[in-house]
Amino acid sequence: MKPLTLPLQLPLWELAQFSSSREHMRQLLGAPHYTETDSTRTFGGEEEAWGLSLPSGQRVLITFQVPYGTAVICADPPSVKPVLAALGLSTSALGVTVLSQPVPLS
Repeated sequence: MKPLTLPLQLPLWELAQFSSSREHMRQLLGAPHYTETDSTRTFGGEEEAWGLSLPSGQRVLITFQVPYGTAVICADPPSVKPVLAALGLSTSALGVTVLSQPVPLS
């Protein structure tokens, strides 16, 4: 996966979430490309973000909600399986929740 400069331009779709820890996210993706520390701009607490491009050209935004241990996967085009595969996860992995329909970000 190749790093992209944040913020990523729309369109992007929320596709899935998975449980993780800050340590695991950094092992998986390296240092965050951006960390939001203003809790009024997040779901309460720090949020880390990575912008990536898969070899196919699919753009991926992963945000990690630190207080909740939840990583959110957004991508364009809205296909979750290539992103999960690049992360070493699957749709049946413990802690992975795939949305029934992609949700467009606005």
